[in-house]
Amino acid sequence: MRRTLGVTVVLLLAASVGQSTPLAPFWSKPAIAAVEWISGLPVSKEVPVADLTVEETREYLRKQIEEELANVDVKGQAEAMGHFGFLPRGFDFAKSYLNLLTAQVAAFYDLRTGRYYNVNRFGPTDLIGEPVTVSHELTHAAQDQAVALQPVFDARKDDDDRARAVHWVMEGQATLMGNRAGNMMSLPFPGPLGLAWGEVSTFLLWSPPFRTLSRVAMQNMGQEGETVPAFLVDSLLDAYVEGSKFVWTLERAIGRDVHVWLLCHPPQSTEQMLHPEKYLRGVDPPVRVRIPSLGGVSVRTDLTLGEWSLRWLVGNADDAADWGGDRMALMQDGTAVWRVVMDSEGAATRLLSVLKQKVPGVALRLRGREVHLLSGFAEDVVDARSDELLAQKPAWYAPDPPAGGRTCVR
Repeated sequence: MRRTLGVTVVLLLAASVGQSTPLAPFWSKPAIAAVEWISGLPVSKEVPVADLTVEETREYLRKQIEEELANVDVKGQAEAMGHFGFLPRGFDFAKSYLNLLTAQVAAFYDLRTGRYYNVNRFGPTDLIGEPVTVSHELTHAAQDQAVALQPVFDARKDDDDRARAVHWVMEGQATLMGNRAGNMMSLPFPGPLGLAWGEVSTFLLWSPPFRTLSRVAMQNMGQEGETVPAFLVDSLLDAYVEGSKFVWTLERAIGRDVHVWLLCHPPQSTEQMLHPEKYLRGVDPPVRVRIPSLGGVSVRTDLTLGEWSLRWLVGNADDAADWGGDRMALMQDGTAVWRVVMDSEGAATRLLSVLKQKVPGVALRLRGREVHLLSGFAEDVVDARSDELLAQKPAWYAPDPPAGGRTCVR
């Protein structure tokens, strides 16, 4: 789904660390100083802080989501993903997404207004957790002031996976800086010990037990007994988990300058985030995959899933590692198509055998290095529709426009 919203949020996960109180402005100046020192991202303008209640937050986010999705057939996209096992059939994405955000958001930074919104939630870990929350959100302010990211998002608005890669860089940086800077200001480990604990807490974030606990907690954050689908939970969670892992890995290779570099030159796909060596070497960019009208029926809506989503579905990193590009579409007659291009014919053959087990009841066709999944089609027309897909050749993406901002070299 398109997730390039005008707000970025910090999740309240299993341990409730990251509560927010009216004391948030008190932490702003030391948090900014710590974030600047650790990341090299300058904060030259004051960041206004405003308090919101949980009810006010829900209304604010509802309006943001409605504006963001106004020109997106979100119901159609959810229906297409339902055909291939990502979401339940008939799933109300907008409602569930709003419920999940409202249940877990402690604070958020609005890219449109340059304002930090503090959501008043009170809990026993406020004095320990709040500096992490404040540092996380002020990292977003630093990103916003360093680089004009909106043109980059605009260039990627028709490719969900490429937009997700930018979003994950932003959340990955903010997670690292929140853990480091926030813990430097927190008891019982202030200063250098807090910085070290911030690093340890980042490593814990990547651990399987943390992911499992967080996933269970988030799946039960729905309202009226709703269970949030695993794909939606994991896509939100991995912005912080996989995002921070990617940024940390690049920082080890390049140094502190990577924090500006990543904003000026974000990865092209979640494939490059899952394989940092590909980003460092500048290889294996994604291809732009298109879906034409099939049998005279036009496309109602379409989206790109990416390697991360393919990995999630097949449950094995190796089976998804040679992803090259994809496109999923819901047709006007309610049928659905997912066209996956792999890097080689051998990789496509391996993927086909896995998908036969993972997506039962869907017609699959192997066409060279492409795998075509067709749902809702009569068996006697599947081969013809697959041939029509193959006739629309993939193409390379145009390069992103150079990022703006005084910290980027044009």
